[in-house]
Amino acid sequence: MRGSFDSIQAYFNGKIIRKSELQPNKPHMFGFHPHGVTATSVSWVSHTSDWKELFPGITVNPATASVLHVLPLLRDFLQVMGFRDVTRTSLCNALDMDESILLVPGGQAEMVYSTSRRKELTIYTKHKGFIRLAVTKGVPLVPVLR
Repeated sequence: MRGSFDSIQAYFNGKIIRKSELQPNKPHMFGFHPHGVTATSVSWVSHTSDWKELFPGITVNPATASVLHVLPLLRDFLQVMGFRDVTRTSLCNALDMDESILLVPGGQAEMVYSTSRRKELTIYTKHKGFIRLAVTKGVPLVPVLR
């Protein structure tokens, strides 16, 4: 299945560049930006060969809007892929189990203001709970820019 994700990465001309070493087998909180109209990159980026090579021992659970986890077939697919709903309880549980999280801090608010016609990014700065959670849990925050 990893080959499928590598093909998606190649199609979108995606490239993962690591700027510093991360501790393997320890939880991290990855903040992915920008959200865009859909944040589909979040669903495949950590399954690519590049990710496995650059971040060995770090498996992430993408966090998605809670509403997606109540739709029957979509919920099942998301859970099989390791997704979690983006609630404080769910994120705390993941970090307590030494699992890393990949979330898009701008969330739905940033998604609403995204457009491909403008040459500027929308940054929604009101979501800071994930920063407080990372500090409280002693988990490194890792920025991921697309």
